Amino acid sequence: GLDCVLNKQWDPAALTSHLKAGGMAIALMGPGHFSELGHFILLHGVTEEGKVLVADPASRENSLTLWDPQLIVKEATKEGEVRMWLIKKPGA
Repeated sequence: GLDCVLNKQWDPAALTSHLKAGGMAIALMGPGHFSELGHFILLHGVTEEGKVLVADPASRENSLTLWDPQLIVKEATKEGEVRMWLIKKPGA
């Protein structure tokens, strides 16, 4: 009952808007705060201040931290493409 679309051209404002509308995203993170090599995380919401809520299966600390959308988009980008799958309810 969910739609999932790979989005290779994403920016922090669009990510925030998608999450504010009730969507979620799966991001394949590259080297940085979440991983040394590569790691999937779930983006499941955004605060009123625009920070992203993350569910990181490898780190409770990362899951409890509020993240800047610009950092997430940067670390999910490889070779100019953002590796992020957008998830939403059909018709939303």
